[in-house]
Amino acid sequence: MLCYIGSYTTGPEQGVMRIEVDPTSGAMHFVAEDGDLGSPSFLAFGPQRRCLFAVGSNKAYPGGGALYSLPVADDGSLHLLSSEASHGQSACHLAISADGKHGYVANYSSGTVSAFAIEGDGSLSPAVQVLQHEGTGPHKRQEKAHAHGAYLSPDQRFVLVADLGIDQVVIYARGVDGTLTHHGECQLAPGAGPRHLSFFGNDVYVINELDNTITHCQWDPAAATLSVVASVPTLPDSFSGGSTTAEVAVSPDGRYVYGSNRGHDSLVTCARADDGSLSVLGHVSTGGEHPRHFCLIPGTELLLCANQDSNNILSYHIDANTGLPVATGHELNIRKPVCILPVA
Repeated sequence: MLCYIGSYTTGPEQGVMRIEVDPTSGAMHFVAEDGDLGSPSFLAFGPQRRCLFAVGSNKAYPGGGALYSLPVADDGSLHLLSSEASHGQSACHLAISADGKHGYVANYSSGTVSAFAIEGDGSLSPAVQVLQHEGTGPHKRQEKAHAHGAYLSPDQRFVLVADLGIDQVVIYARGVDGTLTHHGECQLAPGAGPRHLSFFGNDVYVINELDNTITHCQWDPAAATLSVVASVPTLPDSFSGGSTTAEVAVSPDGRYVYGSNRGHDSLVTCARADDGSLSVLGHVSTGGEHPRHFCLIPGTELLLCANQDSNNILSYHIDANTGLPVATGHELNIRKPVCILPVA
């Protein structure tokens, strides 16, 4: 099984990497690296996986943020088709509409959200809109807005943006031209620092970077509102060191929710009840440092975890009885992995 790896680049002729994963054993090996791109970190596919999109950096652009479009060849290789300025600093996350016509980028340092039109061949227009978030929070890292994740609602009518700096998930209505209109917001706990989120039906799980929690919210698709229900900690009570969360994901069957802790360097597993509520089951080591991203591989029992600072990816089997990840013993050394995108 092929997976694309986003990373922080350290020199020329670096870009998006490809690895092969054995879907049974979890063994991994490096295949190739495509492009001469500035830190293509977070990745997303367009329709039918014909084109891969990545956020990154380009010093020639205002603010330095970039959005890349890379068509996927039959052999899985990539080539750069187009690149546009994200009109923000530290482009860190993106979402592509299901019809492939629009893309949305969260720019962390500038606290902005950019909207793009996408042509049929995957080529990008210049940004059609740039929205500035405003506000602060009580944490020292919340001196201003920090847009950190962009997500489309299941019906594709709204874009939800997790903003770490203002403790909100901001909700935008999508126009037919892809532009966004402010619709509302969901207020998280002061100092929570919402980073990423994951939908499962009308349940939404927001992982909060600064207070190390996962918050269960309810999405009302008719009113397009998001309401906080309850939060659980991602760290064990016995841990007193520094740590921040990163990624969150729901198992395909909806029985479990997973999150990653950077500092404690662990994956937390939560049981998900029928009403969407969470209870913490346990923690497993990520076998490295700073697990910025992980993903559940569709159609398998595998979870892959990317450790940014130790330059490695580990594979895990999900125990069918407990839901806990169990290390396969397979590890791949790879440069600064920060996003895993499976072709599945």
